[in-house]
Amino acid sequence: PPFEFMDSDGKYSGVASGIVEAVKKRIGVEMSPVPGLTWSQVVTKMKAGEIDILPAVAPTEARRKYMIFSKPYASFPVIIATHQDMPFINNFEALRKYRVGVVKDYFTEDLLRSEHPYLKLVTFKSSADALLDLEAGRIDAFVGNLVTVGDEIRSLSLNKIKIASVTDYKMKLCFGVRKDSPVLVGILNKALNSIGNQEKAAIVNAWLTPQEIKIGMDLRKILIWA
Repeated sequence: PPFEFMDSDGKYSGVASGIVEAVKKRIGVEMSPVPGLTWSQVVTKMKAGEIDILPAVAPTEARRKYMIFSKPYASFPVIIATHQDMPFINNFEALRKYRVGVVKDYFTEDLLRSEHPYLKLVTFKSSADALLDLEAGRIDAFVGNLVTVGDEIRSLSLNKIKIASVTDYKMKLCFGVRKDSPVLVGILNKALNSIGNQEKAAIVNAWLTPQEIKIGMDLRKILIWA
């Protein structure tokens, strides 16, 4: 949540579901969700050709080996969340000696392993699992996208986590398609191009919960350290 999930009634939901509905209407093709899988299982099935399309996936060099991507339809900042007792962290280099949580096989794991291999990564099945461990102090930081982290902090009532900094990276949501289906990518891109900015914004915003997220340190702590 809020990008792609099954709701309490078992209905396919989230930002991706709205984009999928808009695309289906334009290309006249039915798309059926495959429920009950962890993200690692999704990746395995995609590589095996048992899944045709991933509607909410961010491109990485590692993923390009078994997927091709549509144009992005939404973009969200990648952030570093830390336990409230952690010192000021404003970049990945500052995390060198700490335990950093990521969701296994997510865009952020691929990104950090390729561009920041010195980090000590701890993998989790979900963002919620990682943030619960961060709250409990079993890891020191978590790298994820701003919207999901903010949503999970709110829904899990976590109060010992702070958004330390916004990184230069973006999570760009695309359709990922099996490597052997390049024609399908062209069809998806035509459909995405026909979705106007106003319609796209309405789809995305329908699934985002308004929330106040504080980033960085408060002035009192800065003055105490000074």
